[in-house]
Amino acid sequence: MINECKCEGAIRSDLDEQVDVILKDLERMPSDQHKIYIKNAKLVTPHLSEEEAIEHRCNELMEILCIFNYEYGEYLQGYHELVSLFLLVLEMDVFGSSCSSSLLDRKYILHDTYSIIERVLPQLDEVYSGNDLDVESRLRFVSGDDKFRRHLMAMDANSGLYCARWTRLLFSREIEDWKSWLLLMDIFMDLTSQSPSILSLRDISLYSRPGVTPILIPGKMDWMTILETAAASLIWMHREELMAVDPFDELPLLLSLKPLTSVSCLTATLLSSLRRIQHEEIPEATDANFETHMYHIQHGLRHPFRTLSRRFSIGRSSICSHDSFSNEEFANTAAVGS
Repeated sequence: MINECKCEGAIRSDLDEQVDVILKDLERMPSDQHKIYIKNAKLVTPHLSEEEAIEHRCNELMEILCIFNYEYGEYLQGYHELVSLFLLVLEMDVFGSSCSSSLLDRKYILHDTYSIIERVLPQLDEVYSGNDLDVESRLRFVSGDDKFRRHLMAMDANSGLYCARWTRLLFSREIEDWKSWLLLMDIFMDLTSQSPSILSLRDISLYSRPGVTPILIPGKMDWMTILETAAASLIWMHREELMAVDPFDELPLLLSLKPLTSVSCLTATLLSSLRRIQHEEIPEATDANFETHMYHIQHGLRHPFRTLSRRFSIGRSSICSHDSFSNEEFANTAAVGS
């Protein structure tokens, strides 16, 4: 049982109902997010059981979430998974990974995690507000395929029904494993940052280097635009399946999509679409466009990213291994939807 004493005192007395919700959410936490903590906790304390290690980590998450709830007056379902993933990034650095030394101090890992969520979660208010998502119109910039867009709209279902989980959890459940999700988050962070870093330079530069038309201007983008476009990109990746079914059968299909094994096609389509949104340039739909896209999906091409921890200048880029292939090879992947 998670220790509720983490929320005692003034915080606990004011937030009984919310704390109960947090407790239930933490008990449903995906177990794979605890693996790094369990492995390294047992090295320090060999007699520690797996259940005890998970309980200890959940207590740390509880402490972070309760304080955030107290300071900002809200806890929304889904926060627990995002906070757990941000904590996981820092655990990767603290517990060594392939690094010879950590840039972080284990004593301050909760403080560092809280610093991250203070910067990220408030920016997601609109995503969690329940307002309609403008995914259908974003599709115009993803493919320009009006036939497909009309087919999707004939489903007569609000995009919030099938996109809510995607956008609120920042696509963490739509990617097969959290390591691949971290690659996608590097792109998200640099697109929204007030001062973009060089973390995603190899990827974003494919759309922002001299000679590229239109050019992508990274940084200071709003989360809603990015997440709506990412949702539209994910839908476009399943165009063939969706076009093959009746509009009334599209919703069940969208609600049961298999997680992606690679994020390369999603990020390539996202970045290509965002630059067109910036310049209000709608592409022409071509069969070759979609065939190229499907080729890269089927062959699972990937491209290198750094981890989220470095984005905040408190982690190491060597945590994630980088696939090695040339810029020319990746440019072919990124050309999808151009």
